[in-house]
Amino acid sequence: MSPIHLSVGAVVAAATVGFFLALNLNENPRAQRLTLLNEYQDAKCTMSFFDGSRFRFAVRKDQRYNRTFKAPKMGFVLMRCETASGAVDAPAHFHLIDGGLADAVLQRWGVIEVRYTEGGHY
Repeated sequence: MSPIHLSVGAVVAAATVGFFLALNLNENPRAQRLTLLNEYQDAKCTMSFFDGSRFRFAVRKDQRYNRTFKAPKMGFVLMRCETASGAVDAPAHFHLIDGGLADAVLQRWGVIEVRYTEGGHY
């Protein structure tokens, strides 16, 4: 291979890497963030969305779970966390907000409390 071919290959490779890096770093301004701090017991949680989709995750005691939803989810969200002591449901008003953070805490007494922050990040 000639030096010209190697140079062109390097430029194409750099452009491809740059494109994918920019794609991953460029976040939708409407992205919705969720954080769940678990102060209770190990939990396996399920989020059921208005559009019929579901999302499952697990969070251990004294750990925090973070998730960004790049495609906004509309409506209220049913979130149930199964623990050794039984099921814990999020409040009926639980939802994700565009460009903000839903900050949930699974309290030591087995209740999920939520607060919302516009433009919030983890």
